[in-house]
Amino acid sequence: MGSIEKLLTPVGECKWAHIQEPKPGFTDKDDPKYCINMVFDPKDKEWAAWAKGIKARAEATGGANPVKWEMVKDPDHEGKKIKSGLLTAMFHTSVKHKPGLFDHRGVPMGNETLVGNGSFVRLNYTPAPYTGFGGGVTLYLNAVQVMDLVEFGNNTAASYGFEVDAAAVAEAAPFDEEPPLRAPTDADLADQDDSEQLPY
Repeated sequence: MGSIEKLLTPVGECKWAHIQEPKPGFTDKDDPKYCINMVFDPKDKEWAAWAKGIKARAEATGGANPVKWEMVKDPDHEGKKIKSGLLTAMFHTSVKHKPGLFDHRGVPMGNETLVGNGSFVRLNYTPAPYTGFGGGVTLYLNAVQVMDLVEFGNNTAASYGFEVDAAAVAEAAPFDEEPPLRAPTDADLADQDDSEQLPY
């Protein structure tokens, strides 16, 4: 039996990180899990090469590609989703295997600092092909290294869609960093649209 493959992603932006506390299941029958989504521009050469490799693994099983178009709320049509122009992939693992969490120096991080949207991270993961349910590749999350932290928990006027005078905000709190956007709830998540060919 071969050793388990452990690979690294490029450094990229994360969203919807549930890596210190597991994300509850959508229903009572669904198991909670640790998970994190990575989003990236398809024009980014390093990420495009990574996505191409994942696609090849999925095609070898005859199944679905875990890399999808990111869908976001359409500001002009309530309840409608549109492509953001970015690609996304979800990495996850069961509650039995809490992922390691490290800062940019490699120092372990505790649960007191939550990783918010817009943080830049690198993931250690295991791509696991499967043939059931049509086939595909599961991206199992092993560990997260936070390279540039945006801490979850503080909302801004901009995060609610209000216009912001940046100079006035800086004058009012000259030493504060801009807080992160709110992490979307389950209701914000959309079905991924595979109707358009991925650009790699």
